[in-house]
Amino acid sequence: MESRSATEMLPVSSTIQGSSQLSHLPDPNQWIALNSRVEATERDVTDIRETMTTMNTNINSLNDTLTAINNQLQQMREEMRRDITAMDLRINARFNDVDSRFKLQ
Repeated sequence: MESRSATEMLPVSSTIQGSSQLSHLPDPNQWIALNSRVEATERDVTDIRETMTTMNTNINSLNDTLTAINNQLQQMREEMRRDITAMDLRINARFNDVDSRFKLQ
């Protein structure tokens, strides 16, 4: 039969209690601090996501507004084009009328 050392024969509970004093294990306060930092980071990420959602909503609203403005400008451009064409036709008709009057004399 093999001989066991004294530490090998200690009950598990005493081994666990002894392990809390091992220097390579982190201090429980470090776990608390780390957990606090993780929670703060999670809150920051949630805040960033909410901010991004708000920004996306605002960008979509701005895009809708710019699209509406663009459509209005297109409509105004078409109206101006029609008005200028009609005015050009009236001016040409007047010049033709004046030309025909002077040619008859």
